[in-house]
Amino acid sequence: MSTTILSGVLSLLKENQQFPNYQAERRVDIFINYFLERILTKYFEKEVTFVCPEFPLKDKDSNRSTKLDYLCKTDKEVIFVELKTDRFSFKLNQAKIYFDANWEQCLADLEKISDATNGQDNKTKYTKLKNVVTEKIGTKNYPIKVVYIAPLPGEKSDFATSLKFENSKALIDIDLLLDEDEKIVFEHLCNLKYPLHIFEAYSVL
Repeated sequence: MSTTILSGVLSLLKENQQFPNYQAERRVDIFINYFLERILTKYFEKEVTFVCPEFPLKDKDSNRSTKLDYLCKTDKEVIFVELKTDRFSFKLNQAKIYFDANWEQCLADLEKISDATNGQDNKTKYTKLKNVVTEKIGTKNYPIKVVYIAPLPGEKSDFATSLKFENSKALIDIDLLLDEDEKIVFEHLCNLKYPLHIFEAYSVL
């Protein structure tokens, strides 16, 4: 993609975010995904590996389920990464699923979800998912860290008062080594309608 088209596409994304019903997260996702390993590695100051997108999770207390935006890992932990582009789109029930998760149970649930999947194409994709997760993480019951790449939630919002946030850092302050095209993309990501931050989240419920 040429620099001109790239800059134009990202400017259009930012402009369209000013309109109602525009789901910016779906458009921003691939660009964040592209930089994700480098962002997290800089943030944690240790190597972080991207594993897969849209990892399926089940709520242990109900039949609710959600898809985690990005599954990542270090050599000592699993990292759940949730992307938000709107400061009003945080969901407490979704966060609860992340905080309640146990990695060993996540793997067992993945097997159940895979077994219940219909259609050869879907089964092939779940086989791919299981193979990648096994290869990159394995079956050890690693601790889980929950990280958001998102605007900072309003201080008085239910989300902010129900959770504990630590080590917040503006995306623009993550110092990545970038080529010229990457700089164009990263600067746009840092200047969305609601500026993105990266922070760790913990339940206080």
